[in-house]
Amino acid sequence: MKQRICLAGLAVLVLVAIGLVRHRNANLQALVAQLEGRGVYVMRAPMFSRPWLVFANEFIESSRANIVNFHYGKVSDDSVDMLSKFDSVQVLLVNDAYISNSAIQMIGRLVTLEHLELDGTNLTDEGVRALAGLRNLTVLRISETLVTDESVDIILRFPKLDELDVSDTKITSTGIERLRRAVKRVKW
Repeated sequence: MKQRICLAGLAVLVLVAIGLVRHRNANLQALVAQLEGRGVYVMRAPMFSRPWLVFANEFIESSRANIVNFHYGKVSDDSVDMLSKFDSVQVLLVNDAYISNSAIQMIGRLVTLEHLELDGTNLTDEGVRALAGLRNLTVLRISETLVTDESVDIILRFPKLDELDVSDTKITSTGIERLRRAVKRVKW
C-alpha cells in the first residue's frame, strides 16, 4: 500500500514538472520566434553535457541559450536587448553586420559571455570601452573593424582572454606586441 501511495505521489510530481517545462518552453519558443523575426540565428544541441542552442525551428527545451549567431546585415537594438531574457549567453557571433553603439553597450552587459565575435562590424574604440565589463571573455574576435591602439589597454584588462583576432584593424605593430606578450594566441 505504501509503495502505491509513493508511486502515485511520484507520478503527480512528474506530471507537474512536465507541465512546468512545457509552459517554460512555450515562453522560450515565443522568444526565439521574436529573435528569429529580427534576423537572429538561434541554435541548440546537446553538447558537452549542457544544453546548447541549435538552428532553431526546433522545440527549445532549455532557458540556457548558450550560442546566438546574428545573420549578416543590420543587428537591431531590440534583438540584442532580447538576449538578456536568456539565463546565460556564452557565445555571441555578430559578423559582417552593422551594429549600433547602443547595441554594443547592451552586449557589454552580457557578463556571462565567454566568446565574442564582432568581425567585419563597425566596432570602434568607443565600442571596445563598452565591452570592458566582460570579465569572462576567453575568445575575442574583432578583425576587420575600426579598432586602434586606444583599445589595447582595455583588451589587456580581460583577465581570462586566451585567444584574440585583431587582423585588419588599425592597431599598430607596437599595440600588437603588447597584446602578444599578454594573450596566448593573437592573430594580426
